[in-house]
Amino acid sequence: MCLSKARSSPPGRPNTIKNSVTYPGNSLLIFDAWNQRVLEQEGYANTWAGKNMRGEILPDATYYYILKFKHSAKLYSGYITLMRNTQ
Repeated sequence: MCLSKARSSPPGRPNTIKNSVTYPGNSLLIFDAWNQRVLEQEGYANTWAGKNMRGEILPDATYYYILKFKHSAKLYSGYITLMRNTQ
C-alpha cells in the first residue's frame, strides 16, 4: 500500500490521500492545532476540500489526520497544510 498526501492543494480541489479509495472500509479524522476534530468521515474517497463537518471553510493552517483501515490495527497519520490563494 502506498500513501501520499498533498501538503496544500489549489482552491476547490480536494486534498488527496493516495490509494484511500482502494480500501472502502477506511475512516479519516482531521484535527486542528488545538486538537479539535474538524472532520470525521467513514469511507473517505479524497473529497475533503478544506471544510469542517458543518461545511464551513477552514482557515489556512496545518491540520493533522489519522487514517484507519477496517481490517488493520495500523494507523496512518500526518499533516496537511491548507494554503489558499487569496489574490
